Amino acid sequence: MIQPKVPIWIYALQTVLCLILLEQAVSYWQMNYWGDFAVTASQKREILELAGRTTAMFLVGVLVMLSQNPHYFVPLFLLNIFRETQETFIDAMYETDTYPWVNILVHAVIIALEVLALVKVYKISTTHKFHRQCTKED
Repeated sequence: MIQPKVPIWIYALQTVLCLILLEQAVSYWQMNYWGDFAVTASQKREILELAGRTTAMFLVGVLVMLSQNPHYFVPLFLLNIFRETQETFIDAMYETDTYPWVNILVHAVIIALEVLALVKVYKISTTHKFHRQCTKED
């Protein structure tokens, strides 16, 4: 099956997002291992669940990029946008190393890029030519 190409900037954006997820997952696994953050059994369970979910999001991102299928990018970017929006509010409320407006601004830029990527891959995946190619060769 011939698939239309996903623009390279979308791969670059998703690669950066995957690297961030990988860094977060590793740090969550380390928090549980070293016990700096997770002291009680309940806290360790929550950190391990967060580490597992973050690792799963990383793996899904990598698999979608390897598939090169624009249809798969649509739900991936919906997931990214939802996650990033939640992080915007959480970071603004609980981040102590920087001002809340800095977190909001950084996340707003990331969300805007994710929305642009979502629109682009959605348009690619719903073009008449793409559907014709899929049905012709299936």
